[in-house]
Amino acid sequence: MRRRGGAAAGRRRRHGPRVSRGVDGAARPDRSGQHADGARRRQGQQHHRRRRLQPRRRAHRPGRLRGARLSDLQRRHRDAGGRLADGLVPATPTLAERLGAAVREARAAHADPVHAARTMLSGTHPLTGKVVDVSRCTHGGFARGGARIEGIGDDAGRVLELGFQNEHLLATRDGETVATTPDLICVLDTDTGDPVTTEGLRYGLRVSVLAAPCDPCWTTPGGLALAGPRYFGYDVDCLPFRQV
Repeated sequence: MRRRGGAAAGRRRRHGPRVSRGVDGAARPDRSGQHADGARRRQGQQHHRRRRLQPRRRAHRPGRLRGARLSDLQRRHRDAGGRLADGLVPATPTLAERLGAAVREARAAHADPVHAARTMLSGTHPLTGKVVDVSRCTHGGFARGGARIEGIGDDAGRVLELGFQNEHLLATRDGETVATTPDLICVLDTDTGDPVTTEGLRYGLRVSVLAAPCDPCWTTPGGLALAGPRYFGYDVDCLPFRQV
């Protein structure tokens, strides 16, 4: 059986190493065959190392594991599409996209971004003012609290109070309720039209408060049971948006 190295190794065993002579005439052994053998050996080691590092691929067997899982999912959720169609509010992403575009275009035209948002939402504008007080605590998984906003400009002398639990849920102006959940209560930065979340409310911020109607499905008895003001612990009934 021929050992590693092939014909070059056999020739070296029979005739000894090749000898070359330099410019000075001194004899030097020719190691070109050894270099070639070493290069082939390193290539072989790298090849085996790559094969060890590659993950093994398991052949897919149609009709067994994967097919069974898909059929189980289909049996369990064959009616999911109908339930989603009944429970989702249609065109919500489209409205969000159009709302952002309206605010962005109003900024570019140096117009009022708050008015652009109010028009897109078909909402009302209870007050523009300055945040003078914020109280906030975490209880039951909600960031609960309230904010007091004093009117400025045309709303000078008025006061609006917000109640929130992660989201703005109740708006009271001069002691009178003007907006409740499940309708939308939106707090915007007066200058930029950017939304101000409950976590973003802070003293001195100039804000504009908007109210916008929710989808009719939320004003049904089932919708109010899930998102009405009494569900969140407020001792008021839902205020229909047309009365705001």
